[in-house]
Amino acid sequence: MLNDLIINAAILVAFISVGNQVFRDSGLDERSPFLLRVLSGGISGILGILLMYYGMNITNKVIIDFRNIAIIIAGTLGGTMSIGIAAFIIGLFRVSYYGISDSSIAALIVTFLMDIGVSAIFRRQITMGRKWFLSVLYCTVISLIAIAILLWHDIPLLPTVVINYVGGTAIVSVVIYKYMKYLQGVTQLFKTLKEESITDYLTGLYNARQFNRVFDEIVGKAIEDQKMVSLLLIDIDFFKKVNDTYGHCEGDQVLREIGKILSHSCRASDMVSRNGGEEFSILLQDCSAAQAYETAERIRKIVENHPFKLSDGIEIKITISIGISTYPENVKDLRKIIENADNALYEAKRTGRNKIIFQS
Repeated sequence: MLNDLIINAAILVAFISVGNQVFRDSGLDERSPFLLRVLSGGISGILGILLMYYGMNITNKVIIDFRNIAIIIAGTLGGTMSIGIAAFIIGLFRVSYYGISDSSIAALIVTFLMDIGVSAIFRRQITMGRKWFLSVLYCTVISLIAIAILLWHDIPLLPTVVINYVGGTAIVSVVIYKYMKYLQGVTQLFKTLKEESITDYLTGLYNARQFNRVFDEIVGKAIEDQKMVSLLLIDIDFFKKVNDTYGHCEGDQVLREIGKILSHSCRASDMVSRNGGEEFSILLQDCSAAQAYETAERIRKIVENHPFKLSDGIEIKITISIGISTYPENVKDLRKIIENADNALYEAKRTGRNKIIFQS
């Protein structure tokens, strides 16, 4: 029996591990898209089939399995819809594969009751740990009632079956729940580290590393498709004075506000980045020089007229200088677009600031 228990635990761990890798980026819960919830229900149903196929042999006549764990996992991954799909697949397999008998009918009824009960539990606004505990308890009670009815004429065997089923269910459910919580923590850490690797911690914009990576992709695509690309390099005027006068915390607040303005002033397809310090960039795909200038001027005016409130209530004015370069209108080598925009930005700052300069 111990071997069977280990096999069932290994099947569960393998399925959960593979599923975690497949859905690591998209994630799965009751708020997931419809098709993902259907898919999670189908996968959980297949898991239930495997658990039934590799059931634990208590005697030559009695085999128990952990299909209830598969149904609870379905609820964890996709909510009540996934529970219903998993239960349907499990019930259909039980009858079609093992044939119609008293035990098959009992198993079908138990699966149906598990569907109803676990779905009701997962609709409740309680912690996932309590959902698991109540679901395991409910499924165990339902299963024990069915076992008692089926073994009514073989009472001496009942204690052995009950002890093995309850013990096995308790061990497997605790191990799988703990493992799923562990994977959830690892996945959340992975998402956090991934996000931090491509975004600026202060503004939430893309960082210089991500800008360089995406820039190379856009360059290749623009050359291949013969599309226009414009680059805006933006620098906050006299930002060092803000830090020296009001402190770096207030300077950070100004950077955050600038980041919000840039994000709200651009298209969804535009790439807004903080390239370091007080320098920002906006990479505009399929954007002419005239459109780039219009975007830059709109941003410059918004920043110029925006009241930047500091923590003590003081309002200060901030201006920005912008350098623009557009391929292929004013730069023929797309790989020099950054250099040209940087030269334009330098010229804007050298000739008075709070202005926009094209580099031809």
